[in-house]
Amino acid sequence: MPLYDEKVELVYTSMKFQSMVPMLAVADVGRSIHFYTQTLGFQLMGLLENGGQPFWARFKADEAVELMVTTRDASDNRAEGEFRDVILYFYPESVERVRAHLIDSGMVVGKTVVTFYGTNEIRITDPDGYELCFGESAEFREA
Repeated sequence: MPLYDEKVELVYTSMKFQSMVPMLAVADVGRSIHFYTQTLGFQLMGLLENGGQPFWARFKADEAVELMVTTRDASDNRAEGEFRDVILYFYPESVERVRAHLIDSGMVVGKTVVTFYGTNEIRITDPDGYELCFGESAEFREA
């Protein structure tokens, strides 16, 4: 049995990706900060806290390796008992181009949302249930 459909044609689109960063759900973001910075030598690039407790962090190592971690209870808009271990964050040149391509491909895609952390995002689920997030910096305008 082949690992892929031999009749698959390559699809060329106007979507251009700049990077992809995995986000891991962890039990203790502080412990992860210590491990990734002190043990592996990653640089802490970003941190979000609530009441003095970190709930999200972003790391970078060298030029090409990035990683985000978040607390397991930081899930937003999840049904009771639903949990995500890994989210893959893709950073394309244009979220709207990605959204249009996905819709043209027959996927049901929600509206682009602006997050509290300053990105325009859309989210889909791959055939195996992994959450894929496509995001770009949001432009904030004074009212």
